[in-house]
Amino acid sequence: MTADSQIRRKLLVVVSDTQEGSTTGLFPPGEWKGQDGVKYIMSERQEILREQWLEGWSAVREANNKKTDLIIVHNGEAIEGKHHGSIQTVTNDHSMQCRYHMANMEEALDIAGFNTKKDKLFYLSGTDTHTQWYEENIIRLWVNNGIKIPPVVEPSKHGHDGVYIRHELRMQINGDLVWMGHHGKRAGAKVWTHENAVYSAMKNIFLTCRVKQVEVPRLVISSHSHQFVTAEYEGDNGKVPVRGVVTPCYQWKTRFAYKVADPESLPSIGQIYFEFDKNGYADWESNILEKPETEAIVV
Repeated sequence: MTADSQIRRKLLVVVSDTQEGSTTGLFPPGEWKGQDGVKYIMSERQEILREQWLEGWSAVREANNKKTDLIIVHNGEAIEGKHHGSIQTVTNDHSMQCRYHMANMEEALDIAGFNTKKDKLFYLSGTDTHTQWYEENIIRLWVNNGIKIPPVVEPSKHGHDGVYIRHELRMQINGDLVWMGHHGKRAGAKVWTHENAVYSAMKNIFLTCRVKQVEVPRLVISSHSHQFVTAEYEGDNGKVPVRGVVTPCYQWKTRFAYKVADPESLPSIGQIYFEFDKNGYADWESNILEKPETEAIVV
C-alpha cells in the first residue's frame, strides 16, 4: 500500500456567525422557557434560517462517506451576546444563548454523520462585543458531552487539558496549509469591487510569505462581514494559488446593520465546505441564500 493510498479524503466544513440569541439569528426548534415563565419559539424569518441550516448540513452528509474525515470549524460569533445597545435579543442571558447554540450544533453534527472517533471539531473566537468569553463555555459543554476538542497546548501538569478558545487556526490538510480566523477582509461595497479587497489580501499574503521564506497557505478563511466572497491570487504563474474566502452567516440584518450597511447589501445565509483529496485542496461547495427579508408590498 502506497503512502498516497493511505491519505484519507477530508471535508473542511466552516460555519460562522450563527448569532444564537438574536431575534434575527439562528434559533433552535421547539419551545424554550425564559425568565419568569416566558416561552420562546422561532419566528417566521428564523424558520427560513433553519431551513437553510438543515439544507447545508444535509449537503455535508451527502458529501460524507466512510472514506472521509470531517473537520468542522465554527469560525466565531456562535452567540449574539449583548452588543451596541441592541434591543434585538431573545434574552440577554449568555448562558441561555449558549444552550440555543448547542441545540443547533448537536443536531448539525448528527445530520452530518459526525464520528467522535475520527472527526474533529474546532471553535474560534469571534468579537468580544458579541461573545465575550462565552465561547469557552461552549467548548466546556462539548467536552462534558464527550466530544474531544483538539487542545491548543499540551495538557498541563496542573490538570488543565489544554483546551480553550482559539483566536486563529492553522492546519495542514493533506499537504496544503489552511489559515483561519474570524476577522479578515470583506466584500467591496460596490458590485464591481466585490472581490477586490480579498484578492489584494491574497496577493499580499503570497508576497509576504515569499519574502519571509515561509510556506504559502492554499486557503485563507475569514468571517464576520456576513457576506460571502471568494477570490484567488495565482502566484508563480498559477503554480501557487492562494484562495481567500469570507464565509456566509446565519443572521438577517439587524437594526444596527441597516444603519451601517448599504440598503442593497444583503446577508449571505448559509455555509461552505472544502474538499481535500490525496493531492490536497480540490474544490469547494456552498449552500447560500441571498434575498430580502421581506417582499415588496402592493399598494
